[in-house]
This record gives sequence, structure tokens and C-alpha cells, in this order.
Amino acid sequence: MTKVASPTRKMFVGIKVPLSLARLLTDFRRTQLIDDEGIQWSGPNDLHITLKFIGAVAATTITQILGTLGNIHSARFEVYLSGADVFQDVGVLVVDMQRDVELMSLQSTIAAALSGDGASSNGPAYRPHITLARWKNIATDQQSSQDVIRTQLDQYCQALPAKSFLVTEIILYETVSGHYRIVKEFKVDG
Repeated sequence: MTKVASPTRKMFVGIKVPLSLARLLTDFRRTQLIDDEGIQWSGPNDLHITLKFIGAVAATTITQILGTLGNIHSARFEVYLSGADVFQDVGVLVVDMQRDVELMSLQSTIAAALSGDGASSNGPAYRPHITLARWKNIATDQQSSQDVIRTQLDQYCQALPAKSFLVTEIILYETVSGHYRIVKEFKVDG
């Protein structure tokens, strides 16, 4: 008898960027003279800080993940923008976040809690950031234009009236057709 594979869903845990700040960040594109033909920009509703990439999980595992996340406790805390960067190897334009104790502790707690729930535990060290754009084709000749855009974004972020926001919830997201759908929100303790 052949077993039918259970469908999988691509999931991650994150912190949603409030829409007011998300709009300011996505306005960067409109305020700069950028040749963005080869760039795919994130929309304001998709901006988030990933806490833990889970990856493809069977639908039957989602209930377990929801239970695990429901048992995570954290006080509310502020997160702060710290500048801009480009992940050159994958062609991603990001706004870096300060690695404050509260943020790093929450990320570590979630990663440890989900390690037994089928979440991927390999990969690079955690670096909190908000992804603003992706280059469609990564080419070494684009590095100079990436550096210019990174510098412009860094200056833009430094001039923003709001450079932080209060974390009030963590969210289990599902990736659907290149966008992020909220599966469930978990309030952090007040």
C-alpha cells in the first residue's frame, strides 16, 4: 500500500512591522532615483522581522507548532532600526534591527521551543532584519548599484521620524504565492 504524502505549508514565525512604519519604509522606493527594473519590492503588508524560519511542514504538524507558540511568554519590548544593508550573496536589501537583549532572547526561546516540532535548525546565525527588496538576478556587476541603494536606504532610515516600534505579538505566518498570510497571532504579555 502506497502512502499519500501529506501536503506541506511553508511557515515562519515573525513580528509584523506596524503599517505606519511599513509605509514609511516602502516609501523609500518612491523618494529615491533608483533604477529598479531588476528589483522586486516588498509591499507594506508583507514587512516583518523573521524570528524563526520553520520551512515546509505537514499540515498535521501545524497544531503542534500552534501549541508550542501558545506557551511562549515574553514581555512587550521595543525594537529599533539600526541601518541598512544588502545580503550580497542572495541579493536582498534589508533594514537591520538592533540586536537588543529582549529581541535576541525571544528569538532564541522560539528557536529552541520549535526545534522538536520539525523546524529547521540549520542555517546562518540569526540576524534580525526587515527585507525591503530582492534583486531578481544576482550578478557581481550589480554590487555597485546595490551599494548605492544601501547607502541611500541607510540615510533614509536615519531621517525617519520613527525608528522603533513596540512588539505586542508574535505571528505564525504562511508563505502563499510570494506573500505572507497570518495563520495565528500570539499576544505577548503586557
